[in-house]
Amino acid sequence: MNTLTSTESTIHPSADRVGVAASVLCAIHCAITPFLLLALPAFGKVWAHPASHILVAIFVVPLAIVSI
Repeated sequence: MNTLTSTESTIHPSADRVGVAASVLCAIHCAITPFLLLALPAFGKVWAHPASHILVAIFVVPLAIVSI
């Protein structure tokens, strides 16, 4: 008889690896974000340039559409 434990997945065996990778990336993101926010004023002239707003919009708008 072939019984599955609670940690085994019959649908996607690699789903656990994807979940672990996403969790690690989230932890890294959460650890780095406060330092990036503290460093933003140092790049004030870069963020004030109109091209930076366009580039950020090109990245954020499709990401928001996919997220919805």
